[in-house]
Amino acid sequence: MNDENVENINVVEENTISNEININYRRPKFAHRVLANLIDLILFALAFIGFFSLSRYLVSLTPHHSRTFATVNQMRLDSGLYREDNGQMIDIVSYMNISNVLTNEGKVVLSEFSIKKFFTFEKDYLSLDRYTQMSEKYDNDRLEKTYVENSVTYHLFEKNGDNEIVKNNDFYEGHKYVYRDFYLDYIDRYFQGYFSTTPAYYEATRILFYYLVFLDVPVSIILSVVFVYYVPTLFFRRGRRTLGKALYRIGTVDMRFLSPRFGRNTARWALFLLEVILGICSLGIIFILSFTMMAFSKNKQGFPDYILGLQEIDTSNNKIYYSYEEIELNDVERHKRPTDFRLIQRP
Repeated sequence: MNDENVENINVVEENTISNEININYRRPKFAHRVLANLIDLILFALAFIGFFSLSRYLVSLTPHHSRTFATVNQMRLDSGLYREDNGQMIDIVSYMNISNVLTNEGKVVLSEFSIKKFFTFEKDYLSLDRYTQMSEKYDNDRLEKTYVENSVTYHLFEKNGDNEIVKNNDFYEGHKYVYRDFYLDYIDRYFQGYFSTTPAYYEATRILFYYLVFLDVPVSIILSVVFVYYVPTLFFRRGRRTLGKALYRIGTVDMRFLSPRFGRNTARWALFLLEVILGICSLGIIFILSFTMMAFSKNKQGFPDYILGLQEIDTSNNKIYYSYEEIELNDVERHKRPTDFRLIQRP
């Protein structure tokens, strides 16, 4: 087949009607193939969103997932780094950044309360060495924190008579926003990192991550591929077309230039599913290779079609047949002489 010109394909079959079958097919325009695939891709994305949401909901109902999810949320609240806002768990930094109610002083007070609560939480979960290391770093960072204004360097924190680290009150009164920024940055940069690597929390989030990566996403991908790329071919059997291919009148033929049978069509879907999985794992490299094959290979075949010897054709002016017998019968019907109806003359 050529991209622009119609090529006659002679398939020889011995039978009582004809010794030669001529089928004229034309390859579809490349732009139409791209648009058809784009439509199928959009349908796939919509199906994936739907199946993923359903999968997440069903998985969330399982006892093990529910207990793990509740453990994660409770640890977040206990850490002081999160709070529940309108039924949603939000980290304390994001909450203060979007808050239109809290003043700078209110954010400083809330930050100090969260940090104190965080140290209490970590003391129960971390080893003594790691807790001591984290605490000493925080103390040193506070004492070393300075702010330059009008060529004068100010220390944000200092030690009092009891050797406790406190705010520099002389500087604090007119610079509450400086302390606000220090606390929010420190919580976001360091304490969130400490918290995410806390063994108990890390283990719980790892379980939720496995649910997501090894159950929700794969199931959603498989169901979406079945729904968009396989199920339509069971209805559009002549040419095994998806909805996008049907819209642009693109069909598929096998090596005999007939409509692919059920087994080969299923194998094509399985290879396409494998291509999708490998494409995701390879960050799209497999998709690029398959598209390149479709654009530049001799028969303009993607990876699954190349393996199975399938080709896509334009069915705007052509029909895809199930068998050679159907072609012969169609040819007989097209060329048989019309019935001659005559009035009977009475003697």
